[in-house]
Amino acid sequence: MAQDSAPPAAPIEVELKLKLSPRSIAGLRARLMAYGVGVRRAIDSVYFDTPGNALGAHGYALRIRRVGTGRDARWIQTLKSDDAGGALARRREWEADAADGRLDVARFPRASLPPALRGAARGSVQARFRTRFRRTTWQVEFGGSALEVALDEGYIETPGIRAADALREAIAELEIEVKRGSPHAAIGLALDLVGPAAPTSRQRPSLRPAVESKAERGYRLAAAAGRGDRPRPGVANADVETIAAGIVGDVSTADALRRAVGNALAVLLRNASGIEASDDPEYVHQARVALRRMREGLRLFGAIGGFPDDLLDDVRWLARALGEARDADVLATETLPPLLDAIPPAVALRIARRVAKARARARRDLLATLEAPRFCRLALRLLAWSQHLGPAGADSRPSRQPLAERAPAVLRREHRRWIAGVNGAMRGGDEDWHRARLRTKRLRYAIELCGIALTGRRAERWLRGLRRLQDALGDFQNAVVAAAAIERLFPPGAARDAISRALERQRVDALRAASTLCAALAQRAGPA
Repeated sequence: MAQDSAPPAAPIEVELKLKLSPRSIAGLRARLMAYGVGVRRAIDSVYFDTPGNALGAHGYALRIRRVGTGRDARWIQTLKSDDAGGALARRREWEADAADGRLDVARFPRASLPPALRGAARGSVQARFRTRFRRTTWQVEFGGSALEVALDEGYIETPGIRAADALREAIAELEIEVKRGSPHAAIGLALDLVGPAAPTSRQRPSLRPAVESKAERGYRLAAAAGRGDRPRPGVANADVETIAAGIVGDVSTADALRRAVGNALAVLLRNASGIEASDDPEYVHQARVALRRMREGLRLFGAIGGFPDDLLDDVRWLARALGEARDADVLATETLPPLLDAIPPAVALRIARRVAKARARARRDLLATLEAPRFCRLALRLLAWSQHLGPAGADSRPSRQPLAERAPAVLRREHRRWIAGVNGAMRGGDEDWHRARLRTKRLRYAIELCGIALTGRRAERWLRGLRRLQDALGDFQNAVVAAAAIERLFPPGAARDAISRALERQRVDALRAASTLCAALAQRAGPA
């Protein structure tokens, strides 16, 4: 696509997508009735692509849709280009009537067609998946803007040779399209629908930004059907390349922070959907890493970037919930299993069951957190802030300074703090090593976030060393957390003593390795 000229101007659809808990539908309908009686229609859409899915790979969606039933039904074919995806999407959209109910790409302006469709013969695209849902729409004036609110209830399904082969996934979502005015009004309406963070009524809807479109979910479902897998969201990696995507070297510090917060939020929301669909611990892990990277960016640059102070408490609240779930996952799936081999099988089974119950409790608590109005409001406000929507926070006049100018001073400060933390750990105990671990993580994240504006190899050499040190200190922390959990969950006895001794050996070995790495790193010149 990069080699081709841009498609011609087309209406740009600006739309906020929101994931809705099925249990919240009744409460949401009741709140929307304040805007009048909604109009209900049945919508049946079939999405098409080339045999190699070239359209989806380049951010296009091609569908034919029947709106309504019987004599009132209308067939429309649509081509969308996902120029800015995510929860607040901006798409170019071309529509044409399809009176015969058959797809005909020749009805679109030729220059709008992506390469995969230009010159395509009839039948060269094939049905990939289908969506069927009931849409209820309201026309709403809010915040000086005209909005169309659409509540969709139904499912996505893939075709199968037999009906039993088809896969289905429920649709329960709200879309707020900006017909006239500001995208900020869409987020404002969503916040109004969610209500206060600590509601007295249980009817407040769980309504949070959704980063996957119906088309994206359909492609994922079709891929799972082709492999014979159980469909579930892909894990979104919170690596530095993802969090720093779109940040260029001459960007201002404030804009770099907004971009990083928006990217981290998208990773967090994708993995939140995975947490709800599966108990795979990697979803929790990557969600937690994304939030950690966000927090470090806010710690480093939040004051000059104008980040709202009142949101920091909510970010810390979410970090605690993810941390407790992650600790339970690590204990149950990583730290404990190899230790159980050293004790009698019957005792090991009892211990494993108790740890599994504790992990299940932590998972239930996290799921409740992800449905809570407080999380929904946090996600919506983070989205608004990252998109430059809504009122500014603190004084942001210094924020125009380029990241490249600010980064060296920030890294020198973080390096000094890391040195102080390491020196304290060498002379102290476990709590001092815990603080050194946090300093190590903070210095690493600071180098990675500022790295786009740095040149030279010193930063990369530091990152390699810090990653090794973080692994060693992670083993230390896992042993400490597991030892505390074992004492809390099990009565004294030979089995507990055997596990405690093994964890103590892990702690000592990890600190020995960490001490060696710290000494080597401390002799180097700083990262900037």
